[in-house]
Amino acid sequence: MPCANQCGDSEILYQGDGSQTRFTFPFEYMAESDVQVDIYNESTRRWVNATDASWLGEYDWSFANATTIEFTKAPPAPLDLEVFNIKIYRCTDIDPLMAQFYPGSNIRAQDLNDNFE
Repeated sequence: MPCANQCGDSEILYQGDGSQTRFTFPFEYMAESDVQVDIYNESTRRWVNATDASWLGEYDWSFANATTIEFTKAPPAPLDLEVFNIKIYRCTDIDPLMAQFYPGSNIRAQDLNDNFE
């Protein structure tokens, strides 16, 4: 899925500690499916979707509330204490557009704003 809004304003990084399962995030989203969670694989130095983090076992998560995700199993502490190993971010699908405009129709500012957000 092509994503928009992949920037610092729409993500937050954490370090796991092996016991914390709830993590909050400060950004807005249009649908719960826009919120994604990745775990950092220190051996490959790549972010991997939390549910695909097979080298650690699966790290399923769900919404505890509108701004908090909760893992079923607490993510471990990173080996390197300088590394953040949990990333919560918004990945808004840019295909298809949220509003469709037609010739001769009124264009509302709110529709334009929603399309670009």
